[in-house]
Amino acid sequence: MKWFVLVLAFPFLLLALVVLDTIWFHRRVERLTAEAAELNEGKEYDLFFLHSKGFVRARGMGQSITRIYGEIENLIGKKLLVVIKPGTYFISSGGHQNMATTTQYKFTLYPCATEHLGIDAVCINANRPIPGKRDRFYGVARVSDKVARFLEASMNEDPMVIQSGVWTLTDGYSRYSV
Repeated sequence: MKWFVLVLAFPFLLLALVVLDTIWFHRRVERLTAEAAELNEGKEYDLFFLHSKGFVRARGMGQSITRIYGEIENLIGKKLLVVIKPGTYFISSGGHQNMATTTQYKFTLYPCATEHLGIDAVCINANRPIPGKRDRFYGVARVSDKVARFLEASMNEDPMVIQSGVWTLTDGYSRYSV
């Protein structure tokens, strides 16, 4: 008889959890949107800035030595014009290399929506394994100014040339060790 009561109560408990999660989600969006009151919907904002303020969530999945799949989630109730600058890197969630963007990306991120995009990138941290399809990235950061300048100047070069240059700057590789 006791298990029968539990079976009958389970759907109500599940419904209560869904309602609480929905309330929590809306309160979070309202709080973050209030914090983002000064953001202008017609102005472009750097992904790193938005992520550091907690207004977006940046994640990624490894693909190869030259590509990552990004997932950028808007956590506020405002439309955002997002720019990903060369040198923004997706932070490795494991022992694999971080991945830095090699070109600039611009896109519109609608309120509480997620944008999925393929991103040209290079590996940094040559002493770690190259990310594969099962590797994940959580958060973004910026490379040093020296590496960012190199990435901006080399956007039209062959991906392996860019990769060699980055490892030279970040890990001290020579032309013999690349």
